[in-house]
Amino acid sequence: MPGFLLDLALRPIRDLLAKLRPRTSIGLHLCLGDFHRESIVRAKTLDKMVAFSNRLLETWPSEQRLVYVHYPFAEGVVPRGPIPAYYRPLHESSATGERPLCSRLRP
Repeated sequence: MPGFLLDLALRPIRDLLAKLRPRTSIGLHLCLGDFHRESIVRAKTLDKMVAFSNRLLETWPSEQRLVYVHYPFAEGVVPRGPIPAYYRPLHESSATGERPLCSRLRP
């Protein structure tokens, strides 16, 4: 996705961050959306979500605390299997290190 489109998509998040009190703990939840635990779309890889979160973190306000980034490791009731190509973009994520990458595990 071109950078200007990423910036356009990130504008509402950046606007919200500017309105929060300093030192607010924030979790970034990137999701495919679901209705009754059924995904709206199916991603073949996490590359676009990693690009999105990386672009956001490039300008993350220093007065706000990012606690975690949630990427969709499963799609509703459909568990994601061990498909290395799907997870490979996580190696490029700026969210790694002190911030955990997480996903809600459902029974």
